[in-house]
Amino acid sequence: MFKKLLKIVFFASLTYGFGLLARQLFLGLGDETTGEFEIVTIMEGKHFAGRAEGLWSGKVTAVMGGVDLDLRDVVLAPGGADLALFTVMGGVTLRVPDTWRVETDGQAIVGGHDVRVADPNVLPADAPVLRIHARTYFGGLAVAAKPVAT
Repeated sequence: MFKKLLKIVFFASLTYGFGLLARQLFLGLGDETTGEFEIVTIMEGKHFAGRAEGLWSGKVTAVMGGVDLDLRDVVLAPGGADLALFTVMGGVTLRVPDTWRVETDGQAIVGGHDVRVADPNVLPADAPVLRIHARTYFGGLAVAAKPVAT
């Protein structure tokens, strides 16, 4: 029994140590005001509230953690923006303005994608476009269109 407990503690410590090391190696890039950002979270949670004027690209990686991504105060680049999401045993919650056209593709294995956005048929033809490319494994993605507070 003691040997089994010792093994569990050893592997838990090893996993936690790997998470600490990986966080230092993969810090991400950009910030809330840049046209491109990358967020990496390993065994933790992060909140990101974008305010960029001309966002064109974003990448989010969540491993055994989560990201709360609020893009309601962002202006997309004229050609729209691409957002790549990758989660393993984690999740991403994304809030976008209800005036954006949101296109999604990807896959979810033992998890899911819950996308609740404006109907593209009621949006104007020139509505800003956010293209989400999501891969989730043992986790999920939730996208919700919210009115922008004035």
